[in-house]
Amino acid sequence: MKKHFLFVAILIASLLMLTRLAIADSFFVPRATHGIMNYKYKQEFGEVSLDASFVQSLGAGATLFYSNTGFFVDGYTQKTYNGESENKYTGRDITFDFNELNISAGYKFTESMSLFAGYLERRINFDFEIPSVGKAVAAISHEAHGPFIEATYTLPLRVGVFSVNVGYASLAIDNNNIFTFNNKELPIANFSGSSVFGASDAITVGIGWSIPLTKNLSYSLFLNSYKYATDQFEEKALGFGATFRYQFGFGGSKSNTSNKVPQWSSKTYMKGW
Repeated sequence: MKKHFLFVAILIASLLMLTRLAIADSFFVPRATHGIMNYKYKQEFGEVSLDASFVQSLGAGATLFYSNTGFFVDGYTQKTYNGESENKYTGRDITFDFNELNISAGYKFTESMSLFAGYLERRINFDFEIPSVGKAVAAISHEAHGPFIEATYTLPLRVGVFSVNVGYASLAIDNNNIFTFNNKELPIANFSGSSVFGASDAITVGIGWSIPLTKNLSYSLFLNSYKYATDQFEEKALGFGATFRYQFGFGGSKSNTSNKVPQWSSKTYMKGW
């Protein structure tokens, strides 16, 4: 429960801010994302290693931008599907799914520079058969969670807006391994990154290109990378995808929606967070 306290606190504070800002001069910008990523995961315990290419994902999020102050809040969730790889150590197929949820608040300092911070949770679940052990199956749940900070720089082009984002996260790792033999669960290990492995530093770097299609609708292409490692675990991803955004105005912003909302063309945490 403790690990979720900060996330819930940020969520409640952001919702209160959303309620206040929604009646003022502000913009609400929902987005939908489809991406493809190359995902790699390595775990020393149990000799688990997977390398999956062309893993597809769907994401949805929204940003509320208070145009008169430069403050904004953002939420995003993402889920992969059709995740499959071969365990390099056992030679057996691994099926997996990846889920993420994050929320942040930030400030647009200039027309080009934005800084935001928040809290994220990433979870991957996968299972595979264990060779030479009868009807044995390993099921692993791996979660990374913690605060992050990220900066985005945008550069207007003749067509659209180019952006660069760099982020840092301090993550705790929870790793649960359950082995099933003849349909009976045998809990072998329950690793907690905060008590056994310590916190892990994670870095994300990305670029994006956002193109306006209409006055309120924009289309973005992005390329993001993400990595963290401890003595026991390593996780990294390289993702490419596209995002559609639609801009709604509130209050005095309804009649002027052309240039006030920053173009976070790569702020999709894909992966990045």
